[in-house]
Amino acid sequence: MIDDAVTHWARSPWPGGRVLGDPGAHLDSELLVDGLAALAPPPSGSGLVHALVCRQADEQRTTPGQVRLCPDQGVIGDRWIHGSADPQMQVALMRVDVAHLVAGGQHPAFFGDNILVDMDLSVDQMPPGIQLRVGTASCVVAEAPHNPCNQFASRFGMAAFRLVADKRWQADRLRGVYLQVVSPGVVAPGDRIEVLKRR
Repeated sequence: MIDDAVTHWARSPWPGGRVLGDPGAHLDSELLVDGLAALAPPPSGSGLVHALVCRQADEQRTTPGQVRLCPDQGVIGDRWIHGSADPQMQVALMRVDVAHLVAGGQHPAFFGDNILVDMDLSVDQMPPGIQLRVGTASCVVAEAPHNPCNQFASRFGMAAFRLVADKRWQADRLRGVYLQVVSPGVVAPGDRIEVLKRR
């Protein structure tokens, strides 16, 4: 169970502007590893949606009160459909407590992950192909790994990049997972996300 400070941070509205990152907010490796060790174990099997993010052109973001998930367009309003539109990278999901730690006080929309959740995203709990109910939508965990990129390093620092890429926690998927939408539906902060069945 996450605390109220994380919930408040996750649900803060996007103030506008471009996502550039603040080097002064980057944490060092010792603080990140200690912070990770202090996190409570996330709930498995089901959890709670805490934040929604839609990526726009030119590093802009929106944090809508709800979004619609669609098999053809992913998150309606997100730029996925205007890019490579790889179905293996349709919806990005990340643990909210890990995001809060890594952000160093920066806004949750800096990650660009569409959905921040309080839930165990590990390989053991959510292997590729497993089916999820996300709000009223149905999704499956994609095969494609959700790896950190250069933008992640520039926004949160190399120590954060190394943390989420570290093989010691690879099975925990600190950077998150990708989902493919199977059937459409709506999701909002406060909605449940739960494992349904394997594909």
